[in-house]
Amino acid sequence: GASKRHTYTTGTRLEELLRWPAADGAEGLLAYVRKMDWEDRETLFKSLPQIANVILGLDTAATGLAGGRGWLNEQAELLHEPNRNPRLAAQLHATLLELLAARLDSPAVKGIPRGTPLGATTPTGGADDGRMGALFERLLEASASGNGSATSPHYSFFAKHLPQFTRLAIANGRVDLVPPIFRHRLQAAPIQAPVSRAISAGETAAAGAGPVAGAAAGVQTVWLILPAWDYFLFCLCLWPLSERGGRALEDHAVAAAGGGQHGAAAAVSSVVSLHHRAAIPSRPPALYLTLLRSYLHFFLPP
Repeated sequence: GASKRHTYTTGTRLEELLRWPAADGAEGLLAYVRKMDWEDRETLFKSLPQIANVILGLDTAATGLAGGRGWLNEQAELLHEPNRNPRLAAQLHATLLELLAARLDSPAVKGIPRGTPLGATTPTGGADDGRMGALFERLLEASASGNGSATSPHYSFFAKHLPQFTRLAIANGRVDLVPPIFRHRLQAAPIQAPVSRAISAGETAAAGAGPVAGAAAGVQTVWLILPAWDYFLFCLCLWPLSERGGRALEDHAVAAAGGGQHGAAAAVSSVVSLHHRAAIPSRPPALYLTLLRSYLHFFLPP
């Protein structure tokens, strides 16, 4: 018979629901974020590295988490044999948008033709912006809090994930050659840490580019220190480069070069073309591309 469904109730621990099957876990996390109190909020942000991995499945060696495969990966697999289940794929797709989309009434989500005005183009827009995804909104709120406060968590992110030129500049102590988007977030640590993690306000205060100049000596680990939204976005950007993420994008159609695309649409086509092999035009838009386009439309003018 069918396996028993897991349902979120008040008091369900975050650690527990992250072990549930993808569809149940995503619905449970959505309910948790919507109903959480201040104590739950603290737990949520302490657990953000684990949540990011459950959603994206970047750490394939992760143990003890049913979502270690990545909910985005599992949603894509539900569109194919032998796991094909269009109904469950659509359900998981919708739940993850409710969690993560920038605007739930955006062109990316509703299928409105590209170029449709979105109203305000910044995170501080008015009522016309529409409803945000529940987790997306919480991440933005935390990142907007004052630095060093209890409501402004920060996270370490491996510099090894940065582009090759940036890694070479860091390894040779040439911080001046590191692009500002990365340079302003760099910090060197005297020890090797095994995983990305939430860090304390005291550790955050030590962040800066100065210590990185000594990284070439091989005695320091170089990190990016990121607020909550930046951390999740950096993790999200790694997904197409992962084996399973890249495979999930391969069967989605890419617009022909020079097709007149601009802005968010052109950026999305560029991403998907990294792994494109044989387009299947009938396939619905990949969940990842829908999310990416919603972020580009939210933060950048159309």
